Amino acid sequence: MKIKIEKTDQTNHLSNNSARYICGILRLATFVVFLFLYVFCSNFLYAINTTSYKYGGVNIRNVVDKGISYLAIEDMKQLFDLKVKYFPFTKILAVTKDSTVFKFVVNTKTVFINSELTAINAAPRIFEGELYLPLKFLKIHWLAIDKKEINEIPVKSDTSIDQQIRELSFQDNHFSSTESKTGYKTNREIVIILDAGHGGKDPGTVFKKIYEKHINLKITKKLKQYFSDDAGFKVIMVRNNDKFINLDERTFFANSNHGDLFISIHINASFSNKSKGIEIFIPTRTEKDVGNISKKEMGKVAKAKQNIEADIRDLKQDIIYIESKNLAVTVKDSIVNSDIGMDFRSIKKSRFCIFSNIDMPSILLEVGFITCKSDREYLNSDENIDLIAKKIFHGVRNYYENQ
Repeated sequence: MKIKIEKTDQTNHLSNNSARYICGILRLATFVVFLFLYVFCSNFLYAINTTSYKYGGVNIRNVVDKGISYLAIEDMKQLFDLKVKYFPFTKILAVTKDSTVFKFVVNTKTVFINSELTAINAAPRIFEGELYLPLKFLKIHWLAIDKKEINEIPVKSDTSIDQQIRELSFQDNHFSSTESKTGYKTNREIVIILDAGHGGKDPGTVFKKIYEKHINLKITKKLKQYFSDDAGFKVIMVRNNDKFINLDERTFFANSNHGDLFISIHINASFSNKSKGIEIFIPTRTEKDVGNISKKEMGKVAKAKQNIEADIRDLKQDIIYIESKNLAVTVKDSIVNSDIGMDFRSIKKSRFCIFSNIDMPSILLEVGFITCKSDREYLNSDENIDLIAKKIFHGVRNYYENQ
């Protein structure tokens, strides 16, 4: 009996060892299969996708990795006239834009902005030997609009928000060959599209025998004279006479003539005869705010591929919004800082149809109220029309001088 019992114990011991061995193999196999599936699914969901887009005459290469969009720094260099230096040993990337120096470390989510350290949401990367910057960095740090959107950027106490957002110009307006009478230099003429509102069968606002369309054309023609007298500008009029042009034709005309600025002149009206003064309207952003990328977009290649073109369009619209605002501020300052005899009301954002498809910084001026007696009498004077045109011109000129 003893021998039998010993054999049974030995058999059970061997059986337990075999079971433990088999369980270990199964666990290892399960882990390997899980790891394989994880890597496979990760690669499927977060595959690197490379595309390119034409923007501003530059072929911009875009890489989407793990739902984050990156743009080639070499292409950004051409588009925004950047100075770029890369030091491979330390992986430091130095980018100079105007007077601002950005120093990145590749694969690190920090940047020195004029020697002040700031955290960023995505790091610069290298794909196939090329340096790429995250699109979100461009949107948040180069195109900040409001205080809440620049809370990651060190703000000097003596620097206004308007000065902060003037970091990125809409086009390359720092020129070198032709010098205008005002002292700034250009390597090409700045194309100004002047739009006299209404016309032909569309009279605009009417008060007795006073027609808005005629006053608009008067101011616009006088404005053209001031721009034409300056060597730095080329003026193109949407209409030179009393003819009707619909809004789609106006925006198509402006875009096809590759304007740098679009200025539309109108006269206001109100049910109250007490409403008076000048207002400036600028385009409002209708798409998502700068740098606002939804969680659903992150981590899905298909979604990112669909959104990258929209992101680039948003980037362009953000630039148009910023520069329209800057232009409106300088024109407002020119009017307010001189006693022209007419009140200035405000700068407002608007979704006017004329702004909907325009591809350049734009402002629409409502020069007084036809329903206000003092404004009507003011606009009936050729001397006052000349003064208004001169101050608008000075504002536009100052906008370029401050670039």
